[in-house]
Amino acid sequence: MSVSEKIYSIDSSALISLEVFYPQRLFPKVWDALDALVSAKRLYVIDKVYDEVVTKDDVVGRWVKARRVNIKRKFPNNLMPKTYEIVRTFPKLIDYNNSREQADPYIVAEALISGAIVVTAEQAPTLPLDPKRKKEKLTTVCSHYSVAHLGNSTRGTQNEFAIKFFDELGLTDLG
Repeated sequence: MSVSEKIYSIDSSALISLEVFYPQRLFPKVWDALDALVSAKRLYVIDKVYDEVVTKDDVVGRWVKARRVNIKRKFPNNLMPKTYEIVRTFPKLIDYNNSREQADPYIVAEALISGAIVVTAEQAPTLPLDPKRKKEKLTTVCSHYSVAHLGNSTRGTQNEFAIKFFDELGLTDLG
């Protein structure tokens, strides 16, 4: 699949980290590139991520809300059995003490069907499936299900995912 055909499902951690490390006011080319992907319907958030992000009235929430028509993708209800399977296989993917719906299992289930590359700022764990870890990482679950993803490696920087993403998009001049 060529770069011009790839689609990306971005999670809230990636959107927030992009604004932290590449703020719109300082890196307009980054956000112009993201806008172009959104307009081409090649960068999206599933509705669960959309709901997480727009609840905050901050730069990221306003940016996503302003692009609602092109960026928001409804999670298909027929994927609920796959979502349940993911949670059964990785019960630590969600926090059962959190009353809000959590997007990670939905992101993986949807990417399995759409073929999207998951973009996340989560750092890969040093030991996959470590029983002592409190929360399972999205990158581990993506790897388990062979879902392509761009995330931070165990020894990478907090914005390593962004550098991989920019490289994949051919975005070399960030000024």
